[in-house]
Amino acid sequence: MDSLKTPSILYFDKHSKTKTLTYTIVRDKFCCEYCFKGAVQYLLEIEGIEKVESNFNEAYDKNEKIIINIQYDPNLITSEKMKQVELELDI
Repeated sequence: MDSLKTPSILYFDKHSKTKTLTYTIVRDKFCCEYCFKGAVQYLLEIEGIEKVESNFNEAYDKNEKIIINIQYDPNLITSEKMKQVELELDI
């Protein structure tokens, strides 16, 4: 958040050397910018989630759907676990 002058993570890439799969989350609306950034931080801390990208900047400005693409290592995380992670996201 610009007014607080604190660093925030909107996406990340751990540069995995293994083949990853994509899990996509689409949200019609979300709580707020602060919650979105917290969700990305939460994803960063999960072993096996290797990359997160989103259309947050464009969607936030236009009040559109948020699309989050998550690259994960299927050797460490199952698709069922990814569904559980999606349910736990606070956005």
